[in-house]
Amino acid sequence: MKKFMSMLAIALIFASCSDDDDNDSSDALLTGTYNLTFFGGETPVDFNGDGNASANLITETGCYSGDNIVFSSNGMAVINSTTFADIEVIVENGNSSFDITCVSDPSSDAVTFTQSGSTVTIIQAGADFSGTIDGDMLTFTVPSGSVVEVINDDGTTATLIEDLTLVYEEQ
Repeated sequence: MKKFMSMLAIALIFASCSDDDDNDSSDALLTGTYNLTFFGGETPVDFNGDGNASANLITETGCYSGDNIVFSSNGMAVINSTTFADIEVIVENGNSSFDITCVSDPSSDAVTFTQSGSTVTIIQAGADFSGTIDGDMLTFTVPSGSVVEVINDDGTTATLIEDLTLVYEEQ
């Protein structure tokens, strides 16, 4: 009987630990700081002239690098923005050049959020934005959220509209 009780105690210890350590966040609200690591549309560009085109405007412009979202366990969050890119596209004789300015515009906006499984919804001023959490990455996609207007040599304009993607990584 003593041997059976020891085996039962060991089995209970293993059973009580087996599912607690798999980092399943579906039962608990998201918490912590998530830094913006990708901000861009669908088309790669080479704004910085390094020969490597990327859709990530953080690497192409140097702007947005201090932006983050801080989530609290009470369903509140703060979205922190530091800069935005003012990009002027100049087309002359069929050649494009870019004038990029990182405009300092620090702001902190308090928002509420909900989480249902892997879906995170930010509620800000009556607008809801839903994203997906996968491990330590939180991704939001804004349909038709990237609008680029180019002024051609002859004064005509061309507009490119793409989905905008924002990826935040937990710190």
